[in-house]
Amino acid sequence: MPFIKHVFLAFGIIIVFAATGCKKTKKDESVVTSPPTVTTSEVSNITPTTAVGGGMITLNIGDAVIAGGVCYSKVNNTPSVNDDTTIWITEVGKFTGQLTNLTPGTTYYVRAYAINKAGAGYGKVVTFRTGAANVAPVVKSSIIFGDVKVAERIVVRYTYFDADNDREGGTRFQWYIANDTTGAPVTPVANATDSIYTPIAGDQNKFLRVGIIPEALAGANPGTEVKSAWVGPVGAPEPTSVTFTYNGQSVTYGILTSAVTHRKWLDRNLGAPNVAGAINDWQNMGDLFQWGRKADGHQLVNRAATSNTTTAVNGTTTTLSSTDDVGHSLFIIASATPFDWRNPQSANLWQQSGGVNNVCPAGWHVPAKTEWEAEQLGTVQDAYNKLKITTGGSRKFNDGEITGVFTSGLYWTSTVFSGSTLSPYSFNLSAATPGNSSTANLQTMGYSVRCIKD
Repeated sequence: MPFIKHVFLAFGIIIVFAATGCKKTKKDESVVTSPPTVTTSEVSNITPTTAVGGGMITLNIGDAVIAGGVCYSKVNNTPSVNDDTTIWITEVGKFTGQLTNLTPGTTYYVRAYAINKAGAGYGKVVTFRTGAANVAPVVKSSIIFGDVKVAERIVVRYTYFDADNDREGGTRFQWYIANDTTGAPVTPVANATDSIYTPIAGDQNKFLRVGIIPEALAGANPGTEVKSAWVGPVGAPEPTSVTFTYNGQSVTYGILTSAVTHRKWLDRNLGAPNVAGAINDWQNMGDLFQWGRKADGHQLVNRAATSNTTTAVNGTTTTLSSTDDVGHSLFIIASATPFDWRNPQSANLWQQSGGVNNVCPAGWHVPAKTEWEAEQLGTVQDAYNKLKITTGGSRKFNDGEITGVFTSGLYWTSTVFSGSTLSPYSFNLSAATPGNSSTANLQTMGYSVRCIKD
Protein backbone atom coordinates (compact mmCIF):
# COMPACT_ATOMS: atom_id res chain seq x y z
CA MET A 1 0.00 0.00 0.00
CA PRO A 2 2.75 2.49 0.76
CA PHE A 3 4.21 1.90 -2.65
CA ILE A 4 0.91 2.52 -4.42
CA LYS A 5 0.39 5.67 -2.39
CA HIS A 6 3.76 7.04 -3.44
CA VAL A 7 3.05 6.19 -7.06
CA PHE A 8 -0.21 8.10 -6.99
CA LEU A 9 1.52 11.00 -5.32
CA ALA A 10 4.22 11.11 -7.95
CA PHE A 11 1.65 10.86 -10.71
CA GLY A 12 -0.27 13.75 -9.19
CA ILE A 13 2.86 15.84 -9.08
CA ILE A 14 3.44 15.12 -12.75
CA ILE A 15 -0.15 16.08 -13.61
CA VAL A 16 0.07 19.31 -11.61
CA PHE A 17 3.39 20.16 -13.21
CA ALA A 18 2.02 19.44 -16.63
CA ALA A 19 -1.05 21.54 -15.99
CA THR A 20 1.02 24.37 -14.62
CA GLY A 21 3.27 24.26 -17.67
CA CYS A 22 0.30 24.57 -20.08
CA LYS A 23 -1.08 27.60 -18.27
CA LYS A 24 2.27 29.36 -18.46
CA THR A 25 2.41 28.78 -22.21
CA LYS A 26 -1.02 30.42 -22.73
CA LYS A 27 -0.06 33.33 -20.49
CA ASP A 28 3.00 34.11 -22.61
CA GLU A 29 0.98 34.33 -25.82
CA SER A 30 0.25 38.05 -26.79
CA VAL A 31 -3.31 39.33 -27.21
CA VAL A 32 -4.33 39.33 -30.93
CA THR A 33 -3.83 42.87 -32.42
CA SER A 34 -4.60 44.65 -35.76
CA PRO A 35 -3.65 47.99 -37.34
CA PRO A 36 -5.65 51.03 -36.11
CA THR A 37 -8.91 52.01 -37.81
CA VAL A 38 -8.54 55.51 -39.27
CA THR A 39 -10.73 58.09 -41.10
CA THR A 40 -9.40 60.92 -43.31
CA SER A 41 -10.60 64.52 -43.02
CA GLU A 42 -11.11 66.83 -45.99
CA VAL A 43 -8.12 69.07 -46.67
CA SER A 44 -8.62 72.78 -45.85
CA ASN A 45 -6.81 76.14 -45.75
CA ILE A 46 -5.20 75.42 -49.11
CA THR A 47 -2.57 77.84 -50.40
CA PRO A 48 -0.07 77.48 -53.27
CA THR A 49 2.44 75.75 -50.95
CA THR A 50 0.59 74.65 -47.80
CA ALA A 51 -2.62 72.98 -46.63
CA VAL A 52 -4.20 71.59 -43.48
CA GLY A 53 -4.95 67.85 -43.36
CA GLY A 54 -5.87 65.33 -40.66
CA GLY A 55 -8.08 62.50 -39.60
CA MET A 56 -9.24 60.43 -36.63
CA ILE A 57 -8.21 57.11 -35.08
CA THR A 58 -11.59 55.58 -34.33
CA LEU A 59 -10.38 52.18 -33.04
CA ASN A 60 -7.15 50.68 -31.78
CA ILE A 61 -7.04 47.17 -30.23
CA GLY A 62 -3.95 45.93 -28.51
CA ASP A 63 -0.67 47.78 -28.54
CA ALA A 64 -0.49 51.56 -28.42
CA VAL A 65 -0.26 53.75 -31.51
CA ILE A 66 3.35 54.39 -32.36
CA ALA A 67 2.77 57.21 -34.88
CA GLY A 68 0.05 58.77 -36.98
CA GLY A 69 -0.62 61.62 -39.37
CA VAL A 70 -1.23 61.86 -43.10
CA CYS A 71 0.66 60.53 -46.06
CA TYR A 72 0.40 62.28 -49.40
CA SER A 73 1.67 62.14 -52.96
CA LYS A 74 1.22 63.99 -56.24
CA VAL A 75 1.89 60.84 -58.29
CA ASN A 76 0.61 57.91 -56.20
CA ASN A 77 -3.18 57.91 -55.96
CA THR A 78 -3.07 55.56 -52.94
CA PRO A 79 -0.31 57.11 -50.86
CA SER A 80 1.32 55.15 -48.05
CA VAL A 81 3.95 55.72 -45.40
CA ASN A 82 6.47 55.11 -48.15
CA ASP A 83 5.43 58.47 -49.66
CA ASP A 84 5.60 61.88 -48.04
CA THR A 85 4.25 61.70 -44.51
CA THR A 86 3.61 63.84 -41.47
CA ILE A 87 3.75 62.57 -37.87
CA TRP A 88 1.46 64.33 -35.40
CA ILE A 89 -0.18 61.90 -32.95
CA THR A 90 0.49 58.84 -30.81
CA GLU A 91 -2.96 58.14 -29.35
CA VAL A 92 -6.57 57.55 -30.32
CA GLY A 93 -8.57 60.65 -31.32
CA LYS A 94 -8.84 63.42 -33.86
CA PHE A 95 -5.72 65.05 -35.25
CA THR A 96 -4.84 67.86 -37.69
CA GLY A 97 -1.63 69.35 -38.97
CA GLN A 98 -0.11 71.34 -41.76
CA LEU A 99 1.32 70.05 -45.01
CA THR A 100 4.20 72.23 -46.15
CA ASN A 101 6.57 72.66 -49.11
CA LEU A 102 3.85 71.73 -51.59
CA THR A 103 4.10 72.48 -55.30
CA PRO A 104 1.77 75.31 -56.49
CA GLY A 105 -1.01 74.39 -58.89
CA THR A 106 -0.72 70.64 -58.24
CA THR A 107 -3.22 67.87 -57.40
CA TYR A 108 -2.35 65.82 -54.30
CA TYR A 109 -3.68 62.49 -53.00
CA VAL A 110 -3.97 62.30 -49.21
CA ARG A 111 -5.01 59.77 -46.60
CA ALA A 112 -4.64 59.58 -42.84
CA TYR A 113 -2.69 56.78 -41.25
CA ALA A 114 -1.81 55.36 -37.81
CA ILE A 115 0.72 52.68 -36.88
CA ASN A 116 0.90 50.16 -34.06
CA LYS A 117 2.94 46.96 -33.76
CA ALA A 118 0.51 45.19 -36.07
CA GLY A 119 1.16 47.65 -38.89
CA ALA A 120 -0.32 50.74 -40.53
CA GLY A 121 -4.01 51.49 -40.83
CA TYR A 122 -5.23 53.97 -43.50
CA GLY A 123 -8.27 56.13 -44.03
CA LYS A 124 -9.89 56.78 -47.39
CA VAL A 125 -8.04 58.80 -50.03
CA VAL A 126 -9.06 62.45 -50.54
CA THR A 127 -7.68 64.83 -53.15
CA PHE A 128 -7.04 68.57 -53.27
CA ARG A 129 -5.25 71.01 -55.53
CA THR A 130 -2.88 73.69 -54.36
CA GLY A 131 -3.43 77.25 -55.52
CA ALA A 132 -1.43 78.78 -58.32
CA ALA A 133 1.82 80.40 -57.35
CA ASN A 134 1.17 84.03 -56.39
CA VAL A 135 2.58 86.30 -59.05
CA ALA A 136 2.86 90.06 -59.34
CA PRO A 137 0.15 91.99 -61.24
CA VAL A 138 0.73 93.18 -64.79
CA VAL A 139 -0.41 96.00 -67.08
CA LYS A 140 -1.62 94.49 -70.35
CA SER A 141 -2.32 97.68 -72.30
CA SER A 142 -2.12 101.43 -71.86
CA ILE A 143 -3.15 104.42 -73.93
CA ILE A 144 -3.11 108.17 -73.35
CA PHE A 145 -6.34 110.08 -73.93
CA GLY A 146 -6.90 113.80 -74.28
CA ASP A 147 -5.85 116.80 -76.32
CA VAL A 148 -2.04 116.81 -76.10
CA LYS A 149 -1.61 120.54 -75.70
CA VAL A 150 -0.21 122.89 -73.10
CA ALA A 151 -2.70 123.39 -70.22
CA GLU A 152 -4.94 120.56 -71.48
CA ARG A 153 -5.39 117.58 -69.18
CA ILE A 154 -4.40 114.17 -70.52
CA VAL A 155 -4.98 110.82 -68.81
CA VAL A 156 -3.67 107.29 -69.19
CA ARG A 157 -6.11 104.38 -69.34
CA TYR A 158 -4.78 100.87 -68.81
CA THR A 159 -5.80 97.27 -68.16
CA TYR A 160 -4.77 95.85 -64.78
CA PHE A 161 -4.49 92.06 -64.47
CA ASP A 162 -3.62 89.81 -61.53
CA ALA A 163 -3.58 86.03 -61.99
CA ASP A 164 -4.41 85.54 -58.31
CA ASN A 165 -7.34 87.99 -58.47
CA ASP A 166 -5.66 90.30 -55.97
CA ARG A 167 -7.39 93.67 -56.18
CA GLU A 168 -5.45 96.69 -57.38
CA GLY A 169 -4.11 99.12 -54.82
CA GLY A 170 -1.16 101.50 -54.84
CA THR A 171 -0.35 101.44 -58.57
CA ARG A 172 2.34 104.03 -59.33
CA PHE A 173 2.85 106.29 -62.34
CA GLN A 174 5.72 108.26 -63.81
CA TRP A 175 5.48 110.57 -66.82
CA TYR A 176 8.48 110.93 -69.14
CA ILE A 177 9.39 113.60 -71.70
CA ALA A 178 11.64 113.41 -74.76
CA ASN A 179 12.57 115.52 -77.75
CA ASP A 180 11.23 112.95 -80.23
CA THR A 181 9.47 109.61 -80.41
CA THR A 182 12.74 107.69 -80.26
CA GLY A 183 13.23 109.00 -76.72
CA ALA A 184 16.29 111.19 -77.13
CA PRO A 185 16.86 111.82 -74.32
CA VAL A 186 14.21 110.45 -71.96
CA THR A 187 13.71 112.46 -68.76
CA PRO A 188 11.27 111.74 -65.94
CA VAL A 189 8.92 114.69 -65.42
CA ALA A 190 9.35 116.03 -61.89
CA ASN A 191 6.34 115.46 -59.60
CA ALA A 192 4.34 113.88 -62.45
CA THR A 193 3.32 110.72 -60.59
CA ASP A 194 -0.41 110.53 -61.24
CA SER A 195 -2.50 108.94 -63.99
CA ILE A 196 -3.45 112.48 -65.07
CA TYR A 197 -0.97 115.06 -66.37
CA THR A 198 -1.36 118.63 -67.61
CA PRO A 199 1.46 119.69 -69.94
CA ILE A 200 3.17 123.00 -69.15
CA ALA A 201 4.66 125.61 -71.48
CA GLY A 202 8.09 123.96 -71.33
CA ASP A 203 6.61 120.73 -72.72
CA GLN A 204 5.52 122.33 -76.00
CA ASN A 205 6.82 120.57 -79.14
CA LYS A 206 8.08 117.62 -77.08
CA PHE A 207 6.74 114.10 -76.63
CA LEU A 208 5.24 112.41 -73.56
CA ARG A 209 4.71 108.90 -72.31
CA VAL A 210 3.83 107.38 -68.95
CA GLY A 211 5.21 104.38 -67.08
CA ILE A 212 2.83 102.31 -64.95
CA ILE A 213 3.99 100.08 -62.08
CA PRO A 214 1.02 97.90 -61.06
CA GLU A 215 0.53 97.01 -57.40
CA ALA A 216 -2.03 94.86 -55.62
CA LEU A 217 -3.53 95.22 -52.17
CA ALA A 218 -2.21 91.75 -51.31
CA GLY A 219 0.04 89.11 -52.77
CA ALA A 220 3.18 89.59 -54.81
CA ASN A 221 4.20 93.20 -55.45
CA PRO A 222 5.08 95.25 -57.37
CA GLY A 223 4.68 94.36 -61.03
CA THR A 224 7.07 95.38 -63.79
CA GLU A 225 6.82 98.92 -65.13
CA VAL A 226 5.02 99.13 -68.48
CA LYS A 227 5.38 102.26 -70.59
CA SER A 228 2.79 103.66 -72.96
CA ALA A 229 3.50 104.74 -76.51
CA TRP A 230 4.81 108.28 -77.04
CA VAL A 231 2.24 111.00 -77.77
CA GLY A 232 2.89 114.43 -79.18
CA PRO A 233 4.34 116.73 -80.08
CA VAL A 234 2.71 118.78 -77.35
CA GLY A 235 0.76 121.55 -79.03
CA ALA A 236 0.40 125.21 -78.18
CA PRO A 237 -2.20 126.07 -75.56
CA GLU A 238 -5.77 126.63 -76.60
CA PRO A 239 -6.80 130.27 -76.83
CA THR A 240 -8.74 131.59 -73.87
CA SER A 241 -10.98 133.80 -76.01
CA VAL A 242 -12.42 134.04 -79.51
CA THR A 243 -12.97 137.20 -81.56
CA PHE A 244 -15.65 137.30 -84.27
CA THR A 245 -18.18 139.60 -85.89
CA TYR A 246 -21.63 139.77 -84.37
CA ASN A 247 -24.37 142.21 -85.37
CA GLY A 248 -21.87 144.04 -87.55
CA GLN A 249 -19.37 144.57 -84.74
CA SER A 250 -16.20 142.80 -83.64
CA VAL A 251 -16.73 141.12 -80.27
CA THR A 252 -14.51 138.98 -78.05
CA TYR A 253 -15.96 136.24 -75.87
CA GLY A 254 -14.11 134.12 -73.34
CA ILE A 255 -13.93 130.33 -73.44
CA LEU A 256 -15.05 127.95 -70.69
CA THR A 257 -13.94 124.33 -70.37
CA SER A 258 -16.56 121.95 -69.04
CA ALA A 259 -15.44 120.01 -65.98
CA VAL A 260 -17.80 117.19 -67.03
CA THR A 261 -17.08 116.71 -70.75
CA HIS A 262 -13.97 118.90 -71.13
CA ARG A 263 -15.66 120.51 -74.12
CA LYS A 264 -15.17 124.20 -74.89
CA TRP A 265 -18.11 126.60 -74.56
CA LEU A 266 -18.40 130.34 -75.08
CA ASP A 267 -18.63 132.06 -71.70
CA ARG A 268 -21.88 133.87 -72.52
CA ASN A 269 -25.00 133.72 -74.67
CA LEU A 270 -24.84 135.27 -78.12
CA GLY A 271 -25.58 138.97 -77.78
CA ALA A 272 -24.51 139.30 -74.14
CA PRO A 273 -22.03 142.16 -73.68
CA ASN A 274 -20.35 140.55 -70.67
CA VAL A 275 -20.16 137.32 -68.72
CA ALA A 276 -23.22 137.06 -66.48
CA GLY A 277 -22.66 137.67 -62.78
CA ALA A 278 -25.70 135.64 -61.70
CA ILE A 279 -28.50 133.55 -63.16
CA ASN A 280 -30.76 136.65 -63.19
CA ASP A 281 -28.20 139.14 -64.52
CA TRP A 282 -30.71 140.55 -67.02
CA GLN A 283 -28.23 142.90 -68.69
CA ASN A 284 -26.06 139.95 -69.75
CA MET A 285 -28.60 137.36 -70.84
CA GLY A 286 -28.07 137.95 -74.56
CA ASP A 287 -30.44 137.83 -77.54
CA LEU A 288 -33.37 135.58 -78.50
CA PHE A 289 -33.14 133.74 -81.85
CA GLN A 290 -35.74 132.11 -84.02
CA TRP A 291 -34.51 128.60 -84.77
CA GLY A 292 -32.28 128.32 -87.84
CA ARG A 293 -32.21 132.05 -88.74
CA LYS A 294 -29.09 134.09 -89.28
CA ALA A 295 -28.04 136.75 -86.82
CA ASP A 296 -29.78 139.28 -89.07
CA GLY A 297 -31.11 141.57 -86.33
CA HIS A 298 -34.41 139.76 -85.65
CA GLN A 299 -32.87 138.34 -82.44
CA LEU A 300 -31.79 141.62 -80.84
CA VAL A 301 -33.10 142.38 -77.37
CA ASN A 302 -32.67 145.65 -75.48
CA ARG A 303 -31.05 144.44 -72.26
CA ALA A 304 -29.05 147.59 -71.69
CA ALA A 305 -31.93 149.57 -70.24
CA THR A 306 -31.78 151.12 -66.77
CA SER A 307 -34.46 148.71 -65.52
CA ASN A 308 -35.04 145.01 -65.93
CA THR A 309 -37.78 145.57 -68.52
CA THR A 310 -36.56 143.92 -71.71
CA THR A 311 -37.88 144.82 -75.10
CA ALA A 312 -37.25 143.65 -78.63
CA VAL A 313 -35.20 145.96 -80.81
CA ASN A 314 -37.04 145.11 -84.03
CA GLY A 315 -40.72 144.64 -84.81
CA THR A 316 -42.66 141.74 -86.31
CA THR A 317 -44.12 140.56 -89.61
CA THR A 318 -46.45 137.74 -90.62
CA THR A 319 -44.83 137.25 -93.99
CA LEU A 320 -43.02 133.93 -94.13
CA SER A 321 -39.75 133.42 -95.98
CA SER A 322 -39.24 130.91 -98.79
CA THR A 323 -35.44 131.06 -98.49
CA ASP A 324 -32.83 130.52 -95.80
CA ASP A 325 -31.81 134.19 -95.91
CA VAL A 326 -34.84 136.23 -94.86
CA GLY A 327 -33.29 139.51 -96.00
CA HIS A 328 -34.63 141.68 -93.17
CA SER A 329 -34.43 142.07 -89.36
CA LEU A 330 -38.11 141.65 -88.46
CA PHE A 331 -39.27 138.88 -86.11
CA ILE A 332 -41.55 136.58 -88.14
CA ILE A 333 -44.68 135.47 -86.29
CA ALA A 334 -46.84 132.53 -87.34
CA SER A 335 -50.14 131.43 -85.81
CA ALA A 336 -50.80 128.38 -88.00
CA THR A 337 -49.12 125.06 -88.65
CA PRO A 338 -46.27 124.39 -89.11
CA PHE A 339 -45.48 127.54 -87.06
CA ASP A 340 -42.23 128.07 -88.95
CA TRP A 341 -40.76 131.31 -90.28
CA ARG A 342 -39.72 129.39 -93.40
CA ASN A 343 -42.05 127.77 -95.94
CA PRO A 344 -41.20 125.13 -96.99
CA GLN A 345 -39.45 123.96 -93.83
CA SER A 346 -35.75 123.03 -93.86
CA ALA A 347 -33.85 120.60 -91.63
CA ASN A 348 -30.42 121.76 -92.86
CA LEU A 349 -30.29 124.95 -90.82
CA TRP A 350 -27.74 125.31 -88.01
CA GLN A 351 -26.33 121.82 -88.61
CA GLN A 352 -22.65 121.36 -87.76
CA SER A 353 -21.95 119.46 -90.97
CA GLY A 354 -23.32 120.81 -94.23
CA GLY A 355 -25.69 123.24 -92.54
CA VAL A 356 -26.39 126.89 -93.28
CA ASN A 357 -27.04 130.06 -91.28
CA ASN A 358 -24.51 129.19 -88.58
CA VAL A 359 -24.70 131.98 -85.99
CA CYS A 360 -21.63 130.85 -83.99
CA PRO A 361 -18.00 131.83 -84.64
CA ALA A 362 -16.06 129.76 -87.22
CA GLY A 363 -15.15 126.41 -85.65
CA TRP A 364 -18.09 126.61 -83.24
CA HIS A 365 -21.72 125.52 -83.56
CA VAL A 366 -25.13 125.46 -81.89
CA PRO A 367 -24.97 122.41 -79.57
CA ALA A 368 -26.78 119.23 -80.50
CA LYS A 369 -29.30 117.80 -78.07
CA THR A 370 -26.80 115.14 -76.97
CA GLU A 371 -24.10 117.75 -76.34
CA TRP A 372 -26.38 119.63 -73.97
CA GLU A 373 -27.42 116.43 -72.20
CA ALA A 374 -23.80 115.27 -71.79
CA GLU A 375 -23.10 118.21 -69.49
CA GLN A 376 -25.44 116.77 -66.82
CA LEU A 377 -26.76 120.19 -65.85
CA GLY A 378 -29.07 120.38 -62.86
CA THR A 379 -31.16 123.47 -62.11
CA VAL A 380 -30.32 126.77 -63.74
CA GLN A 381 -28.19 127.61 -60.69
CA ASP A 382 -26.13 124.47 -61.23
CA ALA A 383 -25.85 125.33 -64.94
CA TYR A 384 -24.68 128.82 -64.03
CA ASN A 385 -22.05 127.43 -61.67
CA LYS A 386 -20.73 125.16 -64.42
CA LEU A 387 -21.14 127.17 -67.63
CA LYS A 388 -22.43 130.64 -66.63
CA ILE A 389 -25.87 129.72 -67.96
CA THR A 390 -28.64 132.22 -67.15
CA THR A 391 -32.37 132.52 -67.48
CA GLY A 392 -33.43 134.81 -70.30
CA GLY A 393 -36.99 133.94 -71.11
CA SER A 394 -38.34 133.65 -74.62
CA ARG A 395 -40.01 135.63 -77.36
CA LYS A 396 -43.45 134.33 -78.27
CA PHE A 397 -44.28 132.89 -81.68
CA ASN A 398 -47.64 134.61 -82.17
CA ASP A 399 -47.06 138.20 -81.08
CA GLY A 400 -43.33 138.67 -80.47
CA GLU A 401 -43.76 139.44 -76.75
CA ILE A 402 -40.83 138.69 -74.44
CA THR A 403 -41.79 136.67 -71.37
CA GLY A 404 -40.35 134.59 -68.51
CA VAL A 405 -37.08 136.51 -68.32
CA PHE A 406 -36.36 135.46 -64.72
CA THR A 407 -38.14 132.10 -64.55
CA SER A 408 -36.56 129.94 -67.25
CA GLY A 409 -33.58 129.45 -69.49
CA LEU A 410 -34.60 128.17 -72.92
CA TYR A 411 -31.73 127.27 -75.25
CA TRP A 412 -31.88 126.08 -78.84
CA THR A 413 -30.20 122.86 -79.97
CA SER A 414 -29.26 122.02 -83.56
CA THR A 415 -31.17 118.72 -83.38
CA VAL A 416 -34.41 118.40 -85.33
CA PHE A 417 -37.26 115.97 -84.65
CA SER A 418 -38.81 114.76 -87.92
CA GLY A 419 -42.46 114.03 -87.30
CA SER A 420 -45.39 115.18 -89.38
CA THR A 421 -43.65 118.55 -89.24
CA LEU A 422 -40.07 119.46 -88.45
CA SER A 423 -39.64 120.43 -84.82
CA PRO A 424 -36.32 121.47 -83.23
CA TYR A 425 -35.29 120.39 -79.76
CA SER A 426 -34.61 122.92 -77.03
CA PHE A 427 -32.75 122.48 -73.75
CA ASN A 428 -34.73 123.87 -70.84
CA LEU A 429 -33.64 125.00 -67.37
CA SER A 430 -35.48 126.41 -64.40
CA ALA A 431 -34.89 127.15 -60.73
CA ALA A 432 -36.55 123.89 -59.67
CA THR A 433 -36.10 121.40 -62.54
CA PRO A 434 -32.88 119.78 -63.82
CA GLY A 435 -31.98 120.55 -67.42
CA ASN A 436 -33.99 118.56 -69.94
CA SER A 437 -34.56 118.38 -73.68
CA SER A 438 -37.93 119.04 -75.28
CA THR A 439 -39.39 118.72 -78.79
CA ALA A 440 -42.38 120.94 -77.99
CA ASN A 441 -40.91 123.91 -79.81
CA LEU A 442 -41.85 126.11 -82.71
CA GLN A 443 -39.24 127.59 -85.05
CA THR A 444 -40.85 131.00 -84.60
CA MET A 445 -40.16 131.07 -80.86
CA GLY A 446 -37.22 133.21 -79.73
CA TYR A 447 -34.73 131.35 -77.47
CA SER A 448 -31.18 131.92 -76.24
CA VAL A 449 -28.14 130.51 -78.07
CA ARG A 450 -24.90 129.32 -76.46
CA CYS A 451 -22.13 128.02 -78.76
CA ILE A 452 -19.88 124.97 -78.31
CA LYS A 453 -16.56 124.33 -80.03
CA ASP A 454 -16.49 121.79 -82.87
